[in-house]
Amino acid sequence: MKTKILVGAIVTGLVMTAASAQAEGHPQRLDFDALDTNGDGILTAEELQARGAERFISIDTNGDGVLSVEELAETGRARAAERAARIIARFDTNGDGVLEQGEGRGENRARMFERADTDGDGGISEEEFSAAREAIDTRRDERRDDRQDGRRDTRDDRRDDRRDDRRDERRDN
Repeated sequence: MKTKILVGAIVTGLVMTAASAQAEGHPQRLDFDALDTNGDGILTAEELQARGAERFISIDTNGDGVLSVEELAETGRARAAERAARIIARFDTNGDGVLEQGEGRGENRARMFERADTDGDGGISEEEFSAAREAIDTRRDERRDDRQDGRRDTRDDRRDDRRDDRRDERRDN
C-alpha cells in the first residue's frame, strides 16, 4: 500500500512539474537541480510533491484550494499569448510587430514546395507528397526526442543558426 502511495506521489509530482515546465515555455524539460531542493543529489517524493503543490497554488488564483475551468483556461491563455508573441517575432519580416497575410510564410512554403518536387517538374506527385510527409514527420520526431531528453546536438545548433541567419537576412532586405 505504501509503495502505491509513493509511486502515485512521484507520478503526480512529475506530471505537475512537467506541466509547469511546459507552461514556462520548456516542453517536457525537467530540471533535476530545481527539483532537488535540498541539493543532496536525490529526488524524494516530498520534493516532487512540493513542486507540484507550488504549481497548483500558482494556478489557483483565488486560493480556494480547487482549480476551476476559468483558472485552467487562464493558464492556457497565458501560454497561448506567449506562443503568439514568439510566432510574431519569428515571422514578422518587416518588423512592425504584427503579421500581414503572407509575411514570412510565403518563402517557407516556396522552399517546402521545391524540396517536395524532387523531379523538378513543377508539381508534386502522390509519391513525392508521401516522401515529403515522411521527412517532415521524421524531423518532428527527432525534435521531440531532443526536447524530451533535454539535450541538443550539433544539428539543432546548425538548424537554429541557419534559421537566425535567414531571419536576419530578411530583416536587412
